[in-house]
Amino acid sequence: MKGKNIQYTDLELYQKFLEGDKHALGFLYQRLFPKLFVYSFHLVQKKPLAKDMVQDAFRKLIENPCEEMYQVEGYLRNAIRNRWRSDLRNRRSRLEHLEIFYEEASKESNPYHGFDLAILKELIARVLNPTNAQIILLDSRGFKNKEIAEELGITEKQVRERKSRSKKLLKDELGKNGFDF
Repeated sequence: MKGKNIQYTDLELYQKFLEGDKHALGFLYQRLFPKLFVYSFHLVQKKPLAKDMVQDAFRKLIENPCEEMYQVEGYLRNAIRNRWRSDLRNRRSRLEHLEIFYEEASKESNPYHGFDLAILKELIARVLNPTNAQIILLDSRGFKNKEIAEELGITEKQVRERKSRSKKLLKDELGKNGFDF
């Protein structure tokens, strides 16, 4: 098949890949990568992330072969767009968790009750990264370390270490701002 990839359509190359021709996927990748990269970069505006998204789309194509595919490039574009939407949802979800944390800080059952919310918001944004802020949020809501680890896709040990470090940072910063914690 070397040198003959120009003769084949994307769909024919994909069918050859399904029939066991490993070179066909390489040709398909070389042909579609530039277009898909531009499309992905248009969505995310970051070259490494755009490249990862294209590679993930091809990985999805390999791991979930589809016998009745009608347009390979369309399938890959959809996979890229779905990944982008999922990333947006996850980012939005993290921001919503922070908003919930700020709202719950005013409840008496919350260990951070009574603090000036504006100072607390600024402090958390300045001191903690989003993952550590989520750990503190989930911990304040009564989640166990194991549950937090599953939610965030990290180990329980990482949860314990990050939670301890985050609480210490918050305590130190709150002390500097005149709060007794």
